[in-house]
Amino acid sequence: MLPTRATIKSEMNEDPRLLGWRYGVSCVGSCWAVMLVMFGIGMSNLLSIVLLTGIMVLEKEIPSGQRLQPIIGMAFLLLGVLWIVYS
Repeated sequence: MLPTRATIKSEMNEDPRLLGWRYGVSCVGSCWAVMLVMFGIGMSNLLSIVLLTGIMVLEKEIPSGQRLQPIIGMAFLLLGVLWIVYS
């Protein structure tokens, strides 16, 4: 399992570059699908980027963020299907 922010905080004796690397890998590992959606949207809609960033922050920073991942994933699947059906 990738390290969380809480476990990284407990390892403050390590090299800061290593801590940054591990936290970055953790972020990409847990939020890669949302990051891919953000890349797809691009800068065409700033409000969408802000909302997706908020979702990523919720997943990473609140203690029950792991439980939100299936709900968020199903919501994105539903939005994708609705987009295909109505476009």
